[in-house]
Amino acid sequence: MSVVNLIGEGSSLQFDEQQCRDLGASLHQRYASAEPFPHIVMDDFISSDFLRPLIDSYPSRSGKSHFDRDQERLKYQYGPWEVGDPVLRNLLLQLNSRAFVKFLEQLSGIKGLIPDPHYSGGGLHETMPGGHLSVHADFNIHGTLKLERRLNFLLYLNDDWQPEYGGQLELWDREMTACHSRVDPILGRAVVFNTSLDSFHGHPDPLTCPEGRSRR
Repeated sequence: MSVVNLIGEGSSLQFDEQQCRDLGASLHQRYASAEPFPHIVMDDFISSDFLRPLIDSYPSRSGKSHFDRDQERLKYQYGPWEVGDPVLRNLLLQLNSRAFVKFLEQLSGIKGLIPDPHYSGGGLHETMPGGHLSVHADFNIHGTLKLERRLNFLLYLNDDWQPEYGGQLELWDREMTACHSRVDPILGRAVVFNTSLDSFHGHPDPLTCPEGRSRR
C-alpha cells in the first residue's frame, strides 16, 4: 500500500489535498527531529505498480549533454517539457501542485512554500555507470526567482536495484566529517530534506551498475 494516493485516471491523476495535509502533519515530528538535519525517508511513497511502467518513459539521451565536472559526472537532467509520456509529465507537474506543497509545508513546518515553475535543479535526473555526485550542500538562492530554496524532494525510479550497484544517497553530519546514513535508491522510495548550507549529501562513489542500467 502506498503512502500517498493519486486520484483520477491516466494523465489527469492528482493528489488529494486533505490527505496530503494530514499525512504531512502526521510525519512532522519524525521529520523535524531527524539527524543529522531535518529529513525523512518513506518507502512505497507512490505505488510501485504505478511507477514501474514510467521508468521506460524517460526522454532519450540522444543529443543531450550531461554534467561533467568534479562535483558530478555522467548525470542528465530533464524538465517536464522534455518528457513525451503524458502520465510521467503529469506526475512532475503534480509534485509542484498546491496539494503537494501543502504536504511539504505540514511535513517541514515551513509555511508559504512556493513551487518552482522553472524546475531549477529539479525534474528528472539520470546518472550513468561510472557517474557520481560529490557530497555537497545545494545552492540556496534560486538563480531566476532570487528566492531562498528550502526543501529537496527525491523520488527514486530504480526497479530491482541491487546494493552492489552503488548510488546510495549519503547524508553527512553538519561538519562534513562523516557519513551519518545511506539510503538505497529503490523504486518508490522518497526522501525529503531541508535545503540549507549544512545539509550535506551526495552519492560520491562512482556507480557500478551494469551497462544498460542507470540511476533514476
